[in-house]
Amino acid sequence: MQIIILENMITNVNYKARLVDASLVKFPAGQQPPYQLIYPLSNGAKMLVFGSGKCRIMGLKSEKMPNLPFPIKDLTIQSASAVMYLNRNVNLKQLAKVCKSTFEPELFPALRLHAYDPLCVNVFSNGKITILGLKQLSNNDLFWDIETCINSLI
Repeated sequence: MQIIILENMITNVNYKARLVDASLVKFPAGQQPPYQLIYPLSNGAKMLVFGSGKCRIMGLKSEKMPNLPFPIKDLTIQSASAVMYLNRNVNLKQLAKVCKSTFEPELFPALRLHAYDPLCVNVFSNGKITILGLKQLSNNDLFWDIETCINSLI
């Protein structure tokens, strides 16, 4: 069995950073920390700017950075999510018997694999696998390891 690699497996990227010059941001009177200003970006993402000079860039669909309203520094990934697909259905009850996992179909329709903690790896019966909590985007070994693990268990 082979995994289907999509052109863009990354579905969401959130960055944290600092403004180069926090004095560029003017908060309205009475709206100082812990409040933030929200700037919509060209690709549907948002930039949250805090009075401390910290900022978050949230909701990116790829690692490509859009034009930002302020210059930033110290850019790091806060979290990212990815999706991969197996080319067949998965019997979640059978998979739950042979691996350390959580499967409560009454609460959530996916099986969560615990072998990859602190990442949240959810396997759905249609072969879709979501990976939440990534700290780096170029971790292809992880994707292949997950596919190999599932194939070896079933």
